[in-house]
Amino acid sequence: MAITVSDCLKLPSLREARVVAGHKGLNKFVSTVSVLEYAKRYALAEEYFLGNELILTGFISVKDNIEDQCEALRRLHEVGEAGVVLYYVGCFLPELYPALIETADELNFPLIVMPEKAYYLRYSEVITEVLQLIFSDQQKETYYVKNILEQIAKMRERQRNIESVLRLLSDRLRCSFLLLSHDGTENGYASWPIGSKKIFDSMMQYRKSHEPKRECSFFQSEEKDHAFRLFQQKFDTQYQKSLQLVALDEGTLLNEFSFQQAIEVIQMFSSIWKYDFETETEDELVRAIINDQPLVMNRIAKKYFIDLKKIRVMWVLKSREKSTERQEDLAAVLEQRKRKIQLFLKENGKSVLVDTFDNSVVAFMDDAPFPEMETPLAETFMEQSGESDEILIWCGGMDSTKDVRSAYRMIEDSFETICKLYPAKKVFTERELEFALECLRIMEKGENVIERYQQSLFALAGQKDEKDMIDTLSVYLLDANRSISVTAGLLYLHDSTVKYRLNKIKQRLGYDMDMMPGAYYLYLAVALKRVT
Repeated sequence: MAITVSDCLKLPSLREARVVAGHKGLNKFVSTVSVLEYAKRYALAEEYFLGNELILTGFISVKDNIEDQCEALRRLHEVGEAGVVLYYVGCFLPELYPALIETADELNFPLIVMPEKAYYLRYSEVITEVLQLIFSDQQKETYYVKNILEQIAKMRERQRNIESVLRLLSDRLRCSFLLLSHDGTENGYASWPIGSKKIFDSMMQYRKSHEPKRECSFFQSEEKDHAFRLFQQKFDTQYQKSLQLVALDEGTLLNEFSFQQAIEVIQMFSSIWKYDFETETEDELVRAIINDQPLVMNRIAKKYFIDLKKIRVMWVLKSREKSTERQEDLAAVLEQRKRKIQLFLKENGKSVLVDTFDNSVVAFMDDAPFPEMETPLAETFMEQSGESDEILIWCGGMDSTKDVRSAYRMIEDSFETICKLYPAKKVFTERELEFALECLRIMEKGENVIERYQQSLFALAGQKDEKDMIDTLSVYLLDANRSISVTAGLLYLHDSTVKYRLNKIKQRLGYDMDMMPGAYYLYLAVALKRVT
């Protein structure tokens, strides 16, 4: 049998919890339990979740943003998670918003709330009991192939790859797996514990001392400080001959019977979903870089003779509004945008990698001969694109793939804020992202701090024309790059009207708003007013 959400609710640690929504999903399978601390978009990228997890969270990172909380439920549901156990309502999380309940009910996604106003609650109690229940069930069910294949079937198509399959096997057997092609090239890797890179080196080193055969070969380490067992075997799939599976077990769960089942899972996966281990394209390097998958990254780069050091510029094309389209329709739209960027950049002499990622299109390329050419190129693309809800963010001067991930994380953290700050803007750089994050840091400090930063606007307050003055100043600084004609166009006013208002603002302020440092504080003040 498989453990369900209903089974977990019978455990002592969840006995006082309430199911407030998603009752129709209580029969979902639970394969493990996980803690979600960072609930913004980047951390919820589909590659980080494999489904059937019971998620424990307090939504601390989005505690005051109901839209982000609802979005988190939708994303977790999309990737096939089992349900959410919500902690610290009435403590860190101000309240349980009706919109969150409505979203969970709409998705039939179990939302389970722990006792409210209870600071003493610990994640560890639920984690321990749920995992014990799962491990006990797994010991009874020694043939696990059917269960793993069911989990693979519930994955979204873009998740359904060999890394995900090896990750499922690794989580099930708590050991590390390495899949090699006939010539020893790495085709997939999953470590236990996740993220451990030293294990890969050990597996590559020790497998060479034992030539893999068609039957399972076994090697046991005699090192005192690192005891483990190494299993390896050659096998064929429908689409590829002489693959090698290597498993490193530092515990006692893995034996030859369970290792043979792992091979069977890979063979069935290849057959059912027609998966060819040599079909990776160069564009998939985009996903590997953002997800920090160094083995996949280096494999693809080596295969296509790509110099990762030449990746200096990133474009990210996103929609301002959250999509309401079905996933299949959205995927088609993203593919169309991907082809459009590819064609445009190649026509402009760029060596480019482009792929879809997390409802966006991401492009990597080399520098322009002169840096000042980058922004006009991005603006030209957006003019030709003509899509009203699309925005393009470009980040340059990146020296490593680590810089790429840092820039992408900055985009995800600041995206909603830059959309509010600059509603008329189509092309953004890292400077706008950094400024948006600065605004967020100020807002997190509370109303008193925000008010202190808005003191520059006090001279305009209390007048009958206060709204007109602040609206004009906001557009002039934030949207029009201090252009009177652009300001007039955006406000549907005559140029002379804008000039009159700006002169009146200067008189009330007592200084020229175009001169630093006063200009900076005014810019910050109108920005905070726009987003709060």
